[in-house]
This record gives sequence, structure tokens and C-alpha cells, in this order.
Amino acid sequence: MRVALCGLVGILLAACTGGGPVGGHDPLPTALQPWVTFPVDASPRPIVLVDAPVAGPRGFYGSENAKLAFERGAFDRPTRLPTGPASASGYPIINADKAFDLLKAQSNGPPAGSLRLTISDVRLGTGTFLTDRGSKTMPVWLFSMAEVDGPIAVLAVAPEALWFPPDLGPGQSHDIGASVGRDNRTLTVNFVGAESDTGPCG
Repeated sequence: MRVALCGLVGILLAACTGGGPVGGHDPLPTALQPWVTFPVDASPRPIVLVDAPVAGPRGFYGSENAKLAFERGAFDRPTRLPTGPASASGYPIINADKAFDLLKAQSNGPPAGSLRLTISDVRLGTGTFLTDRGSKTMPVWLFSMAEVDGPIAVLAVAPEALWFPPDLGPGQSHDIGASVGRDNRTLTVNFVGAESDTGPCG
């Protein structure tokens, strides 16, 4: 286990030094190469979203059918959606129409049953999402449905203010966690970045 942890420290150091060798040793592992393209000198720094861009709802009223209908995307685009401002809280934002597309994209599987949910209200608000720099409160579009407990928050920050590795696009979340291999000696850690510092990753 000590060897695996030492290797992890080396990877974390490599993440802040670009794609070249670390201390004259081996270059970055293949899994970290996509992060070499991160624009470390950009101002403002792009947001690296760890959460999925959709949060909520708290629950569902009535039967299990409402939950299944939501998960399968059994709801329609409202005939009228607010246009909204071009920016909020210092971020460029998408309009409610694009936010609906993002919400719909989170559905999985074919429609099941005859129940369709009705979107009763759409408004601009704020929500908290996990990023590589901790939790951030950012603009969201809040979608309310009659059969759903609490609004669904869809991140409103425009794609140009976000950054994703080449193999992970908007609407997807990072896989973060750790697991021990079958040999009980190998530790695999998935992570987004290092803690805030004054170096290239700061």
C-alpha cells in the first residue's frame, strides 16, 4: 500500500507540472494527458464541474410512476420560456430553452407508461454545485413540475465559462473516488485536480 500511495503523490505532483517528466523521471500517465490542455493562465479561470449539471428534485408526489416518468424524460418543452439575461452573478449564461435541452439530456431509457409530467414554472435562480475548487453557488434555471417535490436546478453557466477534458463533454460529470484492487495492494484514485495553490494549478 505504501508503494501505491507514493505513486499517487507522484501523479498529483505531475498534474501541476504539465505533460513533461516530473523531476526528470517518467512523463504523465496516459490518463492525465488530456489535462495538459487545461488553460492554467486563463482569467477568469474556467470552472471544472465535478457534479452533473442538473440537481434535484427532492422527491416525487404520489406513485413511483412520477419518478419513473422524470427519469425517462416524460415531460414536454413549455410553449413559452423566459428569455433571461445574457449574464448573471458574473457568469455568461445559457437561456432557458437550452437549459431544457440539458435537462432532457439527463433522461435515461425509453418512455415508460402513459404518465407525462407538466412543467409549471421556469425561473432563474442560484444553486450550489461541486467543482474542482469546492462547492460554488452559480446561476441555474429552476424547473418546477406539479408532480415533483422541489424545483430541478439546471446549471445556467454557459459552456465557454466551463472546461472539460477532451473525452468528457458538457452534460457529463467526472468520476471521483477510490478503490482497492483485487491484490489488496493497488489503490486506484480518480480525481479532478490538486488543492488551490500558487503554482500552475493555483
